Amino acid sequence: MQNQINVSEDNLTDNLKLKESQEQLYQSRQEFTRLVDNLPGLVYRCRSDKNWTMEYLSEGCRGLTGYAIRDLINNASLSFNDIIVPEDRLMVWEEVQKCLQLKQSYTLEYRIITAEQKIKWVLEKGRGVFDSRSELIYLEGFISDITESKHTEIINRVVFEISKAVITSTSLDDLYAVLHRELSHIIDVRNFYVAIYHPESNSISLPYHVDNEDKFTSIPAGKGLTNYVIRSKKPLLATEEIISELNKTGEIEIIGTPAKVWLGVPMIVNDEVLGVLAVQSYTDPDQFTARDLELMNIVAGQISTMLSRRSAEDILAQQKAFLEELFESSMEAIARIDLQGYVLEINSEFTRLFGFPREEIIGFNIDEKIADSEIFAEASSLTKKAMTGSLSELETRRVHKDGRMIDVSIIVTPIKLKGQIVGGYGIYRDITDRKKIEKNLIQAKEKAEESDRLKSAFLSNMSHEIRTPMNAILGFSTLLSDPTVTEEERLEFLKIIRERGNDLMRIMDDIIDIAKIEAGQIKIEIKDCPVNNLLSSIYLTINEVRKKNLKSGIDLRLKQFSPDKDFTILTDGNRLKQILTNLLENALKFTEKGFIEFGYTFKTGSHTNPMIEFFVRDSGIGIPREKHGMIFERFRQADDTNTRKYGGTGLGLTICKNLVQLLNGEIKLESEPGKGTTFFVSLPLTTSVTSHAASQSGVREFPEFSGVFEGKTLLIVEDEESNFFLLERILKRTDANVLWAKNGIEAITMAGNGNIDLILMDIRMPVMDGYEATEAIRKFNQSVPIIAQTAYALKGERERSLSSGCNGYISKPIDTREFLETVLKFINQANK
Repeated sequence: MQNQINVSEDNLTDNLKLKESQEQLYQSRQEFTRLVDNLPGLVYRCRSDKNWTMEYLSEGCRGLTGYAIRDLINNASLSFNDIIVPEDRLMVWEEVQKCLQLKQSYTLEYRIITAEQKIKWVLEKGRGVFDSRSELIYLEGFISDITESKHTEIINRVVFEISKAVITSTSLDDLYAVLHRELSHIIDVRNFYVAIYHPESNSISLPYHVDNEDKFTSIPAGKGLTNYVIRSKKPLLATEEIISELNKTGEIEIIGTPAKVWLGVPMIVNDEVLGVLAVQSYTDPDQFTARDLELMNIVAGQISTMLSRRSAEDILAQQKAFLEELFESSMEAIARIDLQGYVLEINSEFTRLFGFPREEIIGFNIDEKIADSEIFAEASSLTKKAMTGSLSELETRRVHKDGRMIDVSIIVTPIKLKGQIVGGYGIYRDITDRKKIEKNLIQAKEKAEESDRLKSAFLSNMSHEIRTPMNAILGFSTLLSDPTVTEEERLEFLKIIRERGNDLMRIMDDIIDIAKIEAGQIKIEIKDCPVNNLLSSIYLTINEVRKKNLKSGIDLRLKQFSPDKDFTILTDGNRLKQILTNLLENALKFTEKGFIEFGYTFKTGSHTNPMIEFFVRDSGIGIPREKHGMIFERFRQADDTNTRKYGGTGLGLTICKNLVQLLNGEIKLESEPGKGTTFFVSLPLTTSVTSHAASQSGVREFPEFSGVFEGKTLLIVEDEESNFFLLERILKRTDANVLWAKNGIEAITMAGNGNIDLILMDIRMPVMDGYEATEAIRKFNQSVPIIAQTAYALKGERERSLSSGCNGYISKPIDTREFLETVLKFINQANK
């Protein structure tokens, strides 16, 4: 009973702890959710598709976009891509995909359209989330509103340009035109005017007036809105209601067409009003904001300075201070130069962009510092042109202090003083990122154009390939109805129709296969595949094709590495047959005389994984090296001109490459024009399959060799594990003691340490090759038989092997009987 009570108490304690843990987890999740929802922006998780399909959004969604979360989740009402400004969508897609390929986080600036149809600038920082197999699961990140900072950036540039115009303008008309143009970047100035107050006549003139409704050159100095600002000396943002109220109270009188909203700021110097800058809208009451009022007030202050001219020293000091501040805080790299191009001053952005501190560039010629020998003439010409009074603009490259090239846009502006040019400003903007985007767009355009060209060529070729058999089918079908056709001719016509029908079916099969591959609908069935049987069947098929195509002068050869007729691997036999048949038919098409040979060997792949390598070799026309990669692309052929000699759709090798990849293998080729072509198809070969293949080979077919090498020690020198494994299995039932050396150095050591009855020496090995190893062994052992074995059956190999000290020579792939007979021969000779 006591034990039962204790167990109950333990269970109760565990339950309480579990409940407490669950409560803590719940609280943590709640705190995390509150934290995310309180962030001044949008946290998201989405898929990497063209819609950026959202799977999770934080509560910041509505504040940023104006849309509810439910509108965007799983594209319920619209996708996130729909709210990106159309001009920015491609850039966003390409930048994110590029970073995902490199498995890097991404940072983007682009514009969105809110539910209220307002444009916002946003900053997005995100990354891809990958599983343990490096497969992309989803994207996650944070999007914040940077409209204010972007607006500030634009305002800074506008203020800078206006300030520069205040200094450099030679007339008020020029200044007003610059003012109007620059303000148009940040505010609606379709209805804009500059009003100058003349206190001596109590009148107001309009030296600059642009308006959709009214055209005035002056305004009565009565009680209009302009006069109200002059009297109050304060800026005014007046809506239609405010204007109406001021009119009712007698503060103003409405002059001209009534506006929905009016904004005016006074130009004041030393507490005296010089005039008013004003804008208005006749249609949109929300056209202007308090921010616009503030901006116009800043601009008005600049214009006031230009207009006053009352205190030259004060004006100069103010302009200089303001310009220096703008100069230093500008987001552009700026250098002030003299007439000869020597640097008088730079801002901090110049140092950041080009790496030169002030002491290393002031007093030096700017072109000598940031232009290398290749672009020096261009840079010098640009500077000289500006010093003649012309504003010079150029997109080019300049050199950083560390030697790297930077893409920049340059504006060199002359500085005039009393009509004389005294120097200039060089303004540099880093456009490296923009150039990269432009380059990517150009490459994408070229790729699209190339794709269109290839598709057009493919369709033209396909039309020809389909019409050719169809022409025969329709033509001979018509002839069948001719009563004068003999029975023998009718049978011949039917044969031709069947053959051309089969040709048409093969074309259709290729088109269907490539469509299935691109749609991911090709099904691979991995099962036992009897390799030798498969190749024998292919041989019979290709041999019939050879005869039908009247190419009996071509020697068709099949080379099987394993003598076991039941040798089996795990793969999709149907797809393997399709691959090899396609390669052989290609070889037959492009070979007029000589031979076509196919078969397989074993080799070690990456990370020493065993592979089976099928090959198709011919003595045909060959393929130029520069087209080796191209021929595997869709719709591409080595000869894609209108005069090409050989037919075909250009899909066969594309299908082969994709099928090989689906079988976890690889395909490659060796070829030169006039020297034939060899295609290699490597597929995985598991250890169990290799063991099965090897165990079925060797002395089973040759019982006379059972036990023949009992008591003998054979040293196999071979760097490829699969090749050693094969030889070991062949020798297994001979009862030989088999040793393995993986390179020439190990072979020398093992040959010197024990009694070796025979050495099988591979020629091509790392560390030390078979020739060197044989020569070293012969220095201390002249009697042991050494048999060279190599896959490089070139002219002179046998002679070189014998001259290095080998007794015999066997070429790969190894014939089992020949191999056993050769080993027995030399062991018997050594025992005599």
